[in-house]
Amino acid sequence: MSRFFAAVSLTVASLLAPSGALEPFAVDDASARAVAAGGAAVALEVELLDKPPARTPRPIRGDGYSVVFKDTFKKLRRRVWDNREWWNTPPPRRSQFVRKGKLNLVSRRSQGYENITVTTFSSHKVFKFGYFEARIKWTKGIGSWPAFWLMSNAWARRGGNDCSLGIRAAEIDIFEGYGQYPRVFNGAIHRNSGDFICSPPADEFNSNSFQPQGFDLTRRFHTYAARWTPTRVTWFLDQRRMMSWPTYGTTDTRMFILLSMQVTDDPPTDSSTPNQLRTKFDWVRVWQKR
Repeated sequence: MSRFFAAVSLTVASLLAPSGALEPFAVDDASARAVAAGGAAVALEVELLDKPPARTPRPIRGDGYSVVFKDTFKKLRRRVWDNREWWNTPPPRRSQFVRKGKLNLVSRRSQGYENITVTTFSSHKVFKFGYFEARIKWTKGIGSWPAFWLMSNAWARRGGNDCSLGIRAAEIDIFEGYGQYPRVFNGAIHRNSGDFICSPPADEFNSNSFQPQGFDLTRRFHTYAARWTPTRVTWFLDQRRMMSWPTYGTTDTRMFILLSMQVTDDPPTDSSTPNQLRTKFDWVRVWQKR
């Protein structure tokens, strides 16, 4: 399923608002308290725990890649991460925070199982091709839908407001989990996940997106990654190759990063769904050829 279609099918009107109509994003609670106390939010930038330096992953070792973006989540940097998708409303309180060096995105039953997402849209951290990886732990259960994904920057800024521009909603899902399938790795590339707004072309995505594993992915942290080149996207789990698929013409564009703990409506949450659905991100890195 297209993440973009699922998330905005009920909010098309707000997506079609004029470009630039997005409200300023809220700062995190700790930064707000620091500013209110007369201090600078930057003073909160302290070491919570040290993490080992990035080593070149095996799938790209020796190919001339270097790190061009990383976040080890010593704090939640609002200069980098928005607190919602560009069309959406602010998230519930305490649904996004850093604890012990991990970014926590939490969707709670008590708050209506809201979709919780942070993005690099406003910070203009956009990328075209590279190796994208994140170390993630997520919650299983009916309705749970965590993800590490990319969306066309041009589409988000202009394409959805004017179909005549010819910009389409290219999307790459480096990883998206389905809570009812905790033993399945899923990744996808979408030709036009916004085809319900601007079409043609109709959306199309890889037929090999579901890759069953012999273990429960939700029991511990795993490294989820994708190598995106001009001609193919190849997905990896703990540096093991999962599958590969050719790119589309629409995906030849710069994209921004989204990290999510969202909730599906197919199937919807039920009484068996955990009261808290949580995705933890230990770190995120982007490698590109220089």
